[in-house]
Amino acid sequence: MITLKPIRNIIHDFAGFVPLWEKKSFEGPISSVAISPDDRYFATGTWDGFLTLWETKSAKRVRKYEGHEACIFSIQFDRDGKTVFSSSWDRLIKRFDVETGELLTCYKGHSLGVMTVFLPPTGDYIFSGSYDKTIRKWNVESGMCEKIIKSHSGPVDYISVGEKSMVSASYDEKVLVHDVESGELIRTFTEHHSGLIFCSLLADQKHVISACYDGVFLKWELSTGKIVSRVEYRSGISDCIYMDIEEKLAFGTYRGRVSCVDFENGKLFGERKSHRGEVSCFAVSKNDRFLISGSGDHTLSVWNIQDVF
Repeated sequence: MITLKPIRNIIHDFAGFVPLWEKKSFEGPISSVAISPDDRYFATGTWDGFLTLWETKSAKRVRKYEGHEACIFSIQFDRDGKTVFSSSWDRLIKRFDVETGELLTCYKGHSLGVMTVFLPPTGDYIFSGSYDKTIRKWNVESGMCEKIIKSHSGPVDYISVGEKSMVSASYDEKVLVHDVESGELIRTFTEHHSGLIFCSLLADQKHVISACYDGVFLKWELSTGKIVSRVEYRSGISDCIYMDIEEKLAFGTYRGRVSCVDFENGKLFGERKSHRGEVSCFAVSKNDRFLISGSGDHTLSVWNIQDVF
């Protein structure tokens, strides 16, 4: 089992919710967060559209980017950590130079807010999912849209891309599997009975994790759609993230609680209060060393992930 312990003297003291560094508050409720590949920086997005880079060790602000005109739903660093992508309710995806703050590319085409942006393990393209019910494939450098996928009947909330397959989660209560290259729909998972907020294609490229608002977590076989594990939480959940090395899923609730799912044993564990408001976002470091949770209460919490097997 893994345990989650707050890292003190970095961002936030869980016990008393007292900031441990000199700062009034974030610019607005935290809506998204991401950690750079080398763990040196993390970036935050707010409901007000601010995109900000922070130094992980000191929690000092490094720079504020041009940002967006509305809520930033998703942030992702490039593989080398030199650029950062953000997607927003303003229908745009932006790509910035991390060090200089220069806006490198603006991706335009979605007709409604862009809920998620995902950079595949290889290739010079990104995928995005939108409230307009579409998934788009973009050329990173040119900003041109190369493909539009219209398989979902509801907003697309999350995308995960592997070597050959792409899985997507939607408010239409479905998890869809597409071929990465052709965009062809391969499989449809329909065992959830409320809107989906998360999906992840696991490192083995054989299984999929999905989660919906009503607190049902499923692990599927990619090739057959067979459910191999099902875990339920007692109430609604607000966001999730999968920790590949630990092979566990962390999730947050509307009441500010953070907990974990162990699919192998079919159990929930480690639940504790982390924020005063809704847990709105997560980010995990590259080697599952630490986890960041963000909230609508304007706070971030940093967790130490300790393996105690």
